Amino acid sequence: MGCGDGSFILNLQRLKNNITAEGVDVSENAIQIAKSRGVNASVLDISSNTDKIKDKFDYIVIAEVLEHIVNPEDVMTVIKDKYTKGVIITIPNIAWGFYRLRLLFGKFPMDWLYHPGEHIRFWSLPDVRWWLTQAFADDFTYEIVKVYPRGGLPLFNRLWPNLFAKGFVLLIK
Repeated sequence: MGCGDGSFILNLQRLKNNITAEGVDVSENAIQIAKSRGVNASVLDISSNTDKIKDKFDYIVIAEVLEHIVNPEDVMTVIKDKYTKGVIITIPNIAWGFYRLRLLFGKFPMDWLYHPGEHIRFWSLPDVRWWLTQAFADDFTYEIVKVYPRGGLPLFNRLWPNLFAKGFVLLIK
């Protein structure tokens, strides 16, 4: 989910020859590019079409998507029975040190590319841990198996990811 131009899928298929991957993205332009590169991809707005996710997969990757949608809980609820091995989520970290410095100097963390309205949700690592383990607790729970820091300050991002990582890659089950 959030396959964009298909780069991630192509890289994954280069690393693992026998992977069958399917991508979805809300952008028709991105899907056209992905298809032109040979990626099996289709247009899907997961925030309003969660009922269209019918297949079961070994892994589901949700790449830089959840912060853009109003109802990420709906997406996570729908996929809970759609994978056998795990879910990989990538999210930006609103608590990254650079963003904290912006707040210190009276500016909002600039966690967007073109416009502040791009991101609807903002998470730090403790927030996403709480969200994945508590927000669904009445029906089911997600367990974070591994956190991989993404970007930020190398080495420090592994020691203190909530302060020094620009984002996270989470493996959950």
